Amino acid sequence: MLPRIVLLLALVHALAFAVACSGETAAFEPPTQDELDIDALVAGAESGALTSVDDLLLALPAEQRASVVLLERTKSLHRADVEHPRAIFFGPDARLVVAVSTDPEDPRYETAELMEQDEESGEFRLAAITFREEGATVEGDAGCTRCHGQTPRPIWGGYPVWPGAFGEEDNELTAEQRRVLEDASDSGSRLRFARESLGAGYSLAARSYGYPNTSFNFELGPRVATWIVERARESARFERFAPALVALPQCSYVDDERVRGVVSAMRSAVEAEGLGSSGYDWEAIYDLWGLDLARDFAVESRVDQVSVSPDAQLALWNSGAAYLDDLVRFLVLDKLAASDAALETILAPASAARSDLLLYGWQLAGAQRAAALADPDTYARAEIDPEARVLSAALGEIDAPSEARVAFCLRLGELWEARRR
Repeated sequence: MLPRIVLLLALVHALAFAVACSGETAAFEPPTQDELDIDALVAGAESGALTSVDDLLLALPAEQRASVVLLERTKSLHRADVEHPRAIFFGPDARLVVAVSTDPEDPRYETAELMEQDEESGEFRLAAITFREEGATVEGDAGCTRCHGQTPRPIWGGYPVWPGAFGEEDNELTAEQRRVLEDASDSGSRLRFARESLGAGYSLAARSYGYPNTSFNFELGPRVATWIVERARESARFERFAPALVALPQCSYVDDERVRGVVSAMRSAVEAEGLGSSGYDWEAIYDLWGLDLARDFAVESRVDQVSVSPDAQLALWNSGAAYLDDLVRFLVLDKLAASDAALETILAPASAARSDLLLYGWQLAGAQRAAALADPDTYARAEIDPEARVLSAALGEIDAPSEARVAFCLRLGELWEARRR
């Protein structure tokens, strides 16, 4: 992405110079939801078409502003309190996130903080646009890595608790939060942009499932899972240990001698690497792939404030329908099944649900996704729960030696053996 950004910024600077010489304001066409990215907003700011954070918010497509959460306490560089909460506009899919302050006394009141995910690499890119009288300036990742990490990732609470957010527990507002929202539309403050989408009751009118905090989790879970899997695929040991990541949680409780043999062989191989987590046995595989369990999976914490006890089971950030670990393993399983006819056949009873998970979790984006999430009939299809909707549906209960589950585990064992050679 970097070469494209460099070229775009060079073009924008040239355009800004030409405008200054001509005395005219550069034309700026606000992007549609499907066109929206950091570069489009930078272009508007650098050209002089956008001169404030309010201009930027007004230039966002309606679909982007329609999904928002509020924080009365924040560990970001923005200030926040209950009267002036920080607003995070995450759109229909959290592929782009725009965060702003609503406190006019905040030194970063005219700074919009941005995060977007690269569709090919899965990487998150962070930037900030600051508006001043003399023009806009753009900051890159440098000021963000302390909190978000050298390889940046989002920070947001895990269901059902979001420390510092409006509706901190189970999306329930306090009386003071409710009053602030009720007053926002009449105040002329920047909070009105959020109030338009949330209503006084802190519910997203544009979504059939209107709980803001949980909706943000629903969108972030697949994004972070993609980031983790794409990084894991860079490891020379990804292909070797991928079957074990799926098999260890799905096959360890199956009372079948052949399956026990598969599980034992996988555990021995993982343990022989000399790395590992003190939590679930398959978590050591993430270490083998060069991931940092504490930092990469603890989305609820800043990377410099992650604290994990020695006996903790990790990877437990909750998206609302599944843990982050479940989403990662689903993507790994899907890649295995897509290239193996035997696994595809075993999972066939849940093929419709599997397709729905991929569609609503990873494929459906932009304006099309916004329209789908407004339809109450899509809610059940959009629930990203791989364990219940795919694995248990196709294989039976996790501790039962059903014919399908035994076949599934044995096939993973065969793939494991083939990759060892």
